[in-house]
Amino acid sequence: MATREPIEKYFRIISFLVALAGVFALFASGGVGIILLSGFAFTTLLAWWFEGTKWQISERVALVLVVGALAFFVADWKFRFLGVWDGGIFAASGLSRLILFLSAVKLLQKKSDKDWIFIYLIAFFQVLLAAGLSISIYYIVSLVLFLLTASAAIVAFEIRKSARDAEESEADRSGIRRVAGEIHAPGRTVGRLPLISFAIIIAIGLVAVPIFFALPRSNAAGFSGSLANRVSVTGFSNSVRLGAIGTLQKNDATVMRVRIVQNSNADLKSLRWRGVALDKFDNKGWTKSRPEIYPATNTRRNYFMLLEYPSTHGQTTVQTVYLEPLNTNVLFALKTPYAIGGKSYLSKDAEGALLGSGSGIERSVYTVYSDTSEPAPDLLREDSIAYRKDYARYLQLPEDIDERIPELASKWITDAKASNRYDSAKAIENRLRRDFKYSLEMRAGGEQPVADFLFNVKAGHCEYFASAMAVMLRSQGIASRVVNGFSNGEFNETAGVYVVRQYDAHSWVEVYFPESNAWVEFDPTPPDWEQRKGGNSFFSVIGGYFEAIETFWIQYVVAYDGQEQQSLFRRFRDSVSQAADSGSGFLSELQRRLGEIVEEIRGDGGWVSALKFGGIGTAILLGGLLAVFLLYRIFRMIASIPFLARFGKRFRGDQAKKIIGFYETMTELLRKYGLERTPSQTPLEFAMATGFAEVVAITEAYHAVRFGERELTVGEGDHIESRIEELRIRLAETKA
Repeated sequence: MATREPIEKYFRIISFLVALAGVFALFASGGVGIILLSGFAFTTLLAWWFEGTKWQISERVALVLVVGALAFFVADWKFRFLGVWDGGIFAASGLSRLILFLSAVKLLQKKSDKDWIFIYLIAFFQVLLAAGLSISIYYIVSLVLFLLTASAAIVAFEIRKSARDAEESEADRSGIRRVAGEIHAPGRTVGRLPLISFAIIIAIGLVAVPIFFALPRSNAAGFSGSLANRVSVTGFSNSVRLGAIGTLQKNDATVMRVRIVQNSNADLKSLRWRGVALDKFDNKGWTKSRPEIYPATNTRRNYFMLLEYPSTHGQTTVQTVYLEPLNTNVLFALKTPYAIGGKSYLSKDAEGALLGSGSGIERSVYTVYSDTSEPAPDLLREDSIAYRKDYARYLQLPEDIDERIPELASKWITDAKASNRYDSAKAIENRLRRDFKYSLEMRAGGEQPVADFLFNVKAGHCEYFASAMAVMLRSQGIASRVVNGFSNGEFNETAGVYVVRQYDAHSWVEVYFPESNAWVEFDPTPPDWEQRKGGNSFFSVIGGYFEAIETFWIQYVVAYDGQEQQSLFRRFRDSVSQAADSGSGFLSELQRRLGEIVEEIRGDGGWVSALKFGGIGTAILLGGLLAVFLLYRIFRMIASIPFLARFGKRFRGDQAKKIIGFYETMTELLRKYGLERTPSQTPLEFAMATGFAEVVAITEAYHAVRFGERELTVGEGDHIESRIEELRIRLAETKA
């Protein structure tokens, strides 16, 4: 391997890092897997060791490999030889592998300047492709790494090229031929290049970030996601078999993040993100008896109104939902939503489920206004109005329903001495929560799994509890339906959002009360089902911080639109206003206290008080002076420590450079007039021999700063500069 001078070695290191940064961006976005990433890293290591040796492949071989790779890519795209390797969009995954191979070939071959530029362009293209595959917090990390390494590589490339051109020009003039690539540059200059690149990135960020948050964007921008990143959920369709929700509860993938923007309901304690409601039961599952879809009305303010107004006793809860790409177009919200913003299309079904547009392959953000109020229990107990005919479907039961189910429901209601719909529902809810166990094992089965759950297994997940309660209520003539959605999730205090995962999938029951025209939620699942999620371990705390960072990225980058922009500016304005009010209050209080002190010193409170405050003031003044003196002495003692003295000397390097610059200017001036120091003369001997007082003065100052570690004051610097001008005039007069 050829000997590399500092700038050349630095250039190659940073160029190889650019190639790695591009591949890491693809890895962070799911374009390549860990195997391909590891293979490329090993190839990069080989390319580093082969650089400048006979093991590098020639340009001709590289061309053959590139053409072959292109041909294979076209064939692979058509026939999908390697398609089984990838679960994402095939064209994107194939293109990722192709440019990965091209980058590896370029690193292994003998490289000219154009080859290095080609490597940078490949890395840049990899970053662009990664942006199309996934926009996550991990992508921004890879993007920052690429920008940092790419800017450093471009700076090093230009310095390397300029230095090489200068050496070749000097060699042509002197008749000396230097070996190409052996570029000499001071080590300190090379060491500063990463800092220069970092400063460039910071400067770009200081300009770009304010522009980013100031410019409005559409809320659909940047939401593209690959099929590989889509979250697969079940239990949110027109037909759901018992067990679908239990499958979800074994997965920890994030489904959505929800921020409670406003809440006027003080009684809102349990959050349930409603998905779909199902009304028809066939012993083994639930379906929708009415699959009709009703488009919602879009107002001029781009809000879809689902109800004309919330109920007169309504208590609004406003939620902003950041929904991950799902394999369903169902939108989730708290019960009784009456307005939704942030969607281009919205519809609802006969059971109140909200449906968006598309197939759920994109992230989406929307704001929901929900009426989360609920009639008081006493009012519900008095509800005895008969159901209308169109509500008969909520009383439907299979003809072959196990006859023991209505008997058990009647017994539980009698035991609780319930005499109305509300108390009957509470009685069944309480018995299921108390006497049955929660389990993710789907042990209940047979032709009638609900009966098997109630009379044999007596354990199951939330679907069995909700189905059992709904069937038992219907057997007693109480209208009910099953709802599939998610429980509240885990609240992240750092981000201020509820993080809802697949294992938060939940089923509950809604009971209809006709007099209040209200569907009321009941949850018969035992409360211990929430305890399986884990505690506040160290890793869960760290994970919470990472979750907060990703939430910030989604909110202010991926989902940043005009609404978020207004919200951000509003919070910034309020913070500035609060800071101004606090500062004004502090200054007012300080002014008042100073006024009181002046009054006391002036004697308004009597001569005893004046003497007291005068003595305190004098003591504080003397104490302050003493503290300053002690701090100065301590600083001098610390500064005298040899290690710190050398460290401080580095900060005084500018003074030394300044006097050295003066001295070199003086010697160059003397040389023009034929006065040049011989190798046997010391600087001071030479100064004395010239016979000029100005030369002696400048030389003495040079000695004091260079070897005596004395700092050059501003006045001394100006004085030396004037002495050089005087010397210039005297030399000109002498020659004349």
